[in-house]
Amino acid sequence: MRRTFILLLLALLMALPAAALAEAPVEAMAVEAAVELAETDLMDPAVYAGEALPQSEQAVSAAAAPVEAAVPDTAPLKLILGAGEKYTLKIDGAAGYKSSNGKVAAVSAKGVVTGVKAGKSATITVTRKKGSAQKIKVTVRKAPSKVTLNKASLTLEVGQTFRLKAKLPSKSASALKWSTGSRKVAKVDGTGLVTAVKKGTTKVRVKTFNGQTAVCTVKVVPVNPANATVRRFAEAAGVTNQQLEKAAGASIETLNTWSVDDLTRVEFVTGNVRWKMSDNQWKSVTLTGCSGKPKALTVAARYGNRLPVIGMNEGVFSGNDKLKKVVVEEGIASLPGYAFDTCVNLSDITLPASLTKVGFHSFHRVGENLAEPFYFNLPDNIAEQSFGECHSVMVCKKDSVTAHTLSDGNWDFTCPGEEDFRYRYAEYYREGSWESEEDGTWGVQLALVKYVGQGGAVKIPKGPVYIRDGAFLNCDKLTGVEIPEGVTRICNNAFDGCVSLTGVKFPATLKVIGLQAFRGVDQVKYFDLPADLTAINGNGGGAHTFEGCGAVLRVKKGSDSACLLSERNYSVTFPGEEDFRYRYEKHNVNGESVFRLYLWDYVGQGGVVVIPDGVYGVSRTPAGGSDSWHPAFFNNKSVTGVVIPEGAVIVEDSAFSGCTMLTDIRLPSTLKILKNHAFENTGTAAGKRFIVVLPAGLEEITAGTGAGWDSFNESDATIVAQNDAIRKALYDGWYVYYNTPEDAQSGANLCYKPNDDPKFKYRGCR
Repeated sequence: MRRTFILLLLALLMALPAAALAEAPVEAMAVEAAVELAETDLMDPAVYAGEALPQSEQAVSAAAAPVEAAVPDTAPLKLILGAGEKYTLKIDGAAGYKSSNGKVAAVSAKGVVTGVKAGKSATITVTRKKGSAQKIKVTVRKAPSKVTLNKASLTLEVGQTFRLKAKLPSKSASALKWSTGSRKVAKVDGTGLVTAVKKGTTKVRVKTFNGQTAVCTVKVVPVNPANATVRRFAEAAGVTNQQLEKAAGASIETLNTWSVDDLTRVEFVTGNVRWKMSDNQWKSVTLTGCSGKPKALTVAARYGNRLPVIGMNEGVFSGNDKLKKVVVEEGIASLPGYAFDTCVNLSDITLPASLTKVGFHSFHRVGENLAEPFYFNLPDNIAEQSFGECHSVMVCKKDSVTAHTLSDGNWDFTCPGEEDFRYRYAEYYREGSWESEEDGTWGVQLALVKYVGQGGAVKIPKGPVYIRDGAFLNCDKLTGVEIPEGVTRICNNAFDGCVSLTGVKFPATLKVIGLQAFRGVDQVKYFDLPADLTAINGNGGGAHTFEGCGAVLRVKKGSDSACLLSERNYSVTFPGEEDFRYRYEKHNVNGESVFRLYLWDYVGQGGVVVIPDGVYGVSRTPAGGSDSWHPAFFNNKSVTGVVIPEGAVIVEDSAFSGCTMLTDIRLPSTLKILKNHAFENTGTAAGKRFIVVLPAGLEEITAGTGAGWDSFNESDATIVAQNDAIRKALYDGWYVYYNTPEDAQSGANLCYKPNDDPKFKYRGCR
């Protein structure tokens, strides 16, 4: 349907008479579908104001007489005539014509419209035998008092063309009729396009409906082979003879004598850009500079409508302190050194995906006058760059060529949608300990260099492998942080001084945590650390990882992280066992180092405490010696009972010393050793004696004579010893014991002689 309609409109255009097309060479005629325009012009009204349009817009038919044409029912038309000008309507199926105002525009029974009075409009209604009526708005303007041409004389070589431009006085209208004195010398079409045919001279004339004329004398000369250079240049660059004359400051006749090299030195101006041919092959263009100091600039990839830009002079746009916006078009592959150097107010820059090279100091000091750095969006494949002192934040995709290039040049960058974060690709150890490169290999990985946001709860985007030294240093508005999977290292002082931080989510991929990484972070209750840490700096000294941090380190029981933290003198807790603090200690077993778990501290509410499974021992003095000595239940006045699980082998020095309410002690069958003061002064405030059954497999118990070193010194415990070795130790230590729980209950059978050993005898009861 639409295609048929367009064909009908084209037929109408071809059928319009010379009277209707008078001004078309000055401004193009348009016939549009009613669905797209409220009114459709037969002739553009701008013509009748005497406003000349560019040469490319002056093209229209110059038919000598109107012919019949089909006009769609739904296409209202607009017609502009000079006063006294006639135009014949030929519309399919027309049955009658009527003017709304015959004093402005009259219409005859045969459809001849006459412009009567200038300055007014009237509507012609065309009735049809079938279908709806057609309305045509007619505007009448003054008859032209003259017509002028842009050239009074013209010299052309055979085969050359030139378009003459006609102009009418303001507020006048007329169809134009073009003619030539000799078509054998030069032809002219309805748009004023003159074509040189044969050597000779003729006159080309333009005439209005009321007889006003203008004449151009056209001289046609033979083709001069020397002129081929100029023609080839103009054709390749897409410039007209007039543009070439203006750029070169010479006439066409003079230019025809120039060499190819002469022509390649001619500079042209397109918009605000100066350019010239790159070489004498007519294949490319070089940008040479900027015309004036524009505020906005487009660096086109093609000039002359045809030729690609392959080069730019160094400093081509430098020093423009007025420039604020630049668009470099797609197709440009490189920018030269100092291209925009010292464009100190430039902040809006669009670069193409095709750009791969930014020359030395191309954007040096760009944006220097701005109060805040601007965001500079970079394409993906810049392999060479120089942004020295550019007052900007570089924006590019992670893992792009550009990102690596910036990092090589010591530039941080951000990514689209991640403007709160600054990144850099840098060399770090991929594996191994923090300190030693011997057990690690170097590799370039993405690091989060700096957080510049407002704080609050922050989720770090995916991508970085490292959180670099001081990335969140003293960010006192940070309340929470989620570290993404893929991060393997949190470097020194990364979150140092984040005093409002209350929660941290670590990734399972984390391997290393550096010096003072969380120093002063005292609002976090638990740090849930991943299971596979390989290095953590801090051994309890002034530079340790969690210095001044009140958080409890929570890890998976038996994990590498739990063992590593223990080696660094950190106690840990396990999920679901938050009342207990643990450490792993290294033991030499058959020449191999084996980690064994010790319960280090109890922080619960008391009562009967059931120690979780898995412990090897209860409490242990750390490697630091007595200065950091802290038994697990030492002086706990709220614990009334304790169950030590099966598998436990040792109860260390003073583990339950001072638990004055402790009267229910259940030892595992696996227990081998009870150390000094393990249950010293237990149960003394409970007001009752209680029974402690020592397991049959117990191999060692401290029971010193009068020195106060025994395991149950000053406790109110009644001891049941179930093997001879322990009985002997207790006997030698002047300790009272029973052989069975039943004996302890009845107070009978105290101190039996084992194997009739004469050293064993009754000592009496306390």
